[in-house]
Amino acid sequence: PTQAPPPARLPGRYPRQGRASVNGGTRSPVAVRPDQPGNYAPMHATLYLGWSRGAARQRYDFRSGKGARTASQIYLQSGAQQRRNESGAMVTVVPAKGECVCDTAIAGNMHIDSFAADALDPLQLPPEEGGLAYLGRVRLSPIDDPSAPNRTVLADHWLKWAFHFLVDADPASPSLGLPLRLYGHLGVRQIFSNWRVGDPTKEKPDVWRGGGGGG
Repeated sequence: PTQAPPPARLPGRYPRQGRASVNGGTRSPVAVRPDQPGNYAPMHATLYLGWSRGAARQRYDFRSGKGARTASQIYLQSGAQQRRNESGAMVTVVPAKGECVCDTAIAGNMHIDSFAADALDPLQLPPEEGGLAYLGRVRLSPIDDPSAPNRTVLADHWLKWAFHFLVDADPASPSLGLPLRLYGHLGVRQIFSNWRVGDPTKEKPDVWRGGGGGG
């Protein structure tokens, strides 16, 4: 990797509002500090983000390899809950079973600024203690993007605790400044593509109400 000067580094941020395709894998069993081997199941999903001044919203629509929606998870946290480190609510919808279950969220919404200057991080640790670190600018070849398998890009590589976050740093790329990959050692592996930045309710009006539909 090369070391881009600080003013040229793309910050590790998600857009406040938007949607993206997500492919990769998810680990089971889920564990903060795994002490046993895990299994990885393929992930095919659409991610929706809807942050506003008073609330954080996030949704995953999970799909089978053939594209059928198998489940949805919708997360909602108020600003007050985030500041108190309360995880908020999670709604799980399983269309094939006719199920819709509301629970306390496992971990709350991911912070859109988790890999940047995150005002919601109460610790603000230095890099050597697990805080945010810049690992350099790398070339991803290929990018593992199913919609464009031969595309190569530059990415700024950030690390926080056990999670790696790669942001598109290629000036010629349509996804400049947007997430490309998120992964953790022995954890989730996510590859982002087909970003559309903007209010997802304009495309999917019932996105925060558990609706099905396409996407």
